[in-house]
Amino acid sequence: MSIRRAVRAPDTPMETELTQQILNLKDGDHLCLFYDNEPAEQMPALIPFIQDALSKDEQFVYIADDQTVDELAARLQMHGINVSREQERGALRLWTRREWRQPGKLSSADKSRQVLDLINDATRAGFKGARFGVEMTWTLGPEIDVSDLEHWEATLNSIFMPGRAGRIVCQYNRSRLSPEVMLAALHTHPLAVFGNHVYSNWFYEAPLILHGKSPAERVAFMISVLERSRAAQQERKELIEKRVALAQAQVSKKKIENLLSLMPVAVYTCDNEGRITFFNQRAADLWGRKPALNSDDDRFCGSFKLLASDGTAIPLSACPMAVTVRTGESFRNQEIAIERPDGSRIIVRVNIDPLYDDEGVPCGAINAFEDVTGLKKAEQANRHLAALVESSDDAIVTKDLNGIITSWNPAAERLYGYTAGEIIGQPVTLLMPAENQDEEPAILQRIRRGERVEHYETVRRRKDGSVVDISLTVSPIKDAHGTIVGISKIGRDITKRKQADEALREARDELAKANAALELRVRERTAELEQANARLLR
Repeated sequence: MSIRRAVRAPDTPMETELTQQILNLKDGDHLCLFYDNEPAEQMPALIPFIQDALSKDEQFVYIADDQTVDELAARLQMHGINVSREQERGALRLWTRREWRQPGKLSSADKSRQVLDLINDATRAGFKGARFGVEMTWTLGPEIDVSDLEHWEATLNSIFMPGRAGRIVCQYNRSRLSPEVMLAALHTHPLAVFGNHVYSNWFYEAPLILHGKSPAERVAFMISVLERSRAAQQERKELIEKRVALAQAQVSKKKIENLLSLMPVAVYTCDNEGRITFFNQRAADLWGRKPALNSDDDRFCGSFKLLASDGTAIPLSACPMAVTVRTGESFRNQEIAIERPDGSRIIVRVNIDPLYDDEGVPCGAINAFEDVTGLKKAEQANRHLAALVESSDDAIVTKDLNGIITSWNPAAERLYGYTAGEIIGQPVTLLMPAENQDEEPAILQRIRRGERVEHYETVRRRKDGSVVDISLTVSPIKDAHGTIVGISKIGRDITKRKQADEALREARDELAKANAALELRVRERTAELEQANARLLR
């Protein structure tokens, strides 16, 4: 984990209003930090101050007594900072009074040169700035004259000014220092930390300390302090408004995510770097895995592998989501194959749009996708079935439950003489002779009961008015839920069979007549023979 993440992690105990105020400080700020007794009371302000410096590649110099330095190092280690590594690269310098104190009387000029040398050394070492934390209780010592301390602290404001790549926090122990020292601190720091807040210091008057001023100039300076205070109040108000807006945005974001989590369609979002920021359970189900959120290891898509329609692999960096993030292009009903970690594959249909922040700046994209594997298989089956219907020699007709024709294949056109354009939308009774009109209600009743009518022989009227003998098989058409939504009829021309049956019947009749005549002739001839024999015997 990087230092920046250690600072910003939402669940860290340092995420307080004081932390936010410390992180909102500007280059050139000079603060006094007042605490009541134990050095540990400084840590809620110092830890984020140091973390922020290291995360921005600035050098941090801390000066205190041995015990406080050790405690600070332990606290930094607890908050994710590798103290040894930062010290080795020169980013973190933990000093005691021995390294900081200069011999003799406190000289503002000499001390200023020391601080400037440290800032310049940091710049030459490649750091982007320098920050300081100075424990005034121990580093200066009780023998320091208050007026010298006040002059030194006032002089620091000529070093730490707006635009200077540096900041300094001076810590004062209220239980160990005299009221005169505390007053000097209040007069010389533009900002003060009391408890859990950073305040603009109304009592700041360093310019008056460094340079003798006339009454008019003192009044002008005091007015400027009031104006700065008003500006600070406005800045605080704006900060509060931003935090309220951010909190409201977070609530709205959570509500949207809760809503998306309930959707049956898979949904996920990416930021403008392609990192996945949200996905619902349906997306994880289709991917066959749960990607890491806000991670560079899972970018643009949470699937194990993406494939084109021809089976070739698609790099995640070239997938439709990546294109949208980079270009702002939307996708509608784009089909793509997903291979899961277990090797199974599905086809999904994606719909992707770019996302924008309140200022209209692109900030990522959202992808809503659904599994259409079953649909694609059904479409393939439908195409196969349609091909069979089109090529069938049997007339295949479908109609709704009101008897209105809804489909008509080429064989039906050949059998009945009507084209599909002429007959679709017409009642099926158009094909029935007048004497057969009562067939339809009876067939509909049986179909509504879910029955099937097989090999029902009847006659139908062609477009030219001629009638044709047919054999009908009538079946119900059911939807995915088993509800009957239509009727299919398969008709076969049995005219030739009927004609053959009639010819066979006539042949049988003729044979029967011939047999009867033959039998009669045999009987008559037998009788004649019997009479002849009788005459001979007499």
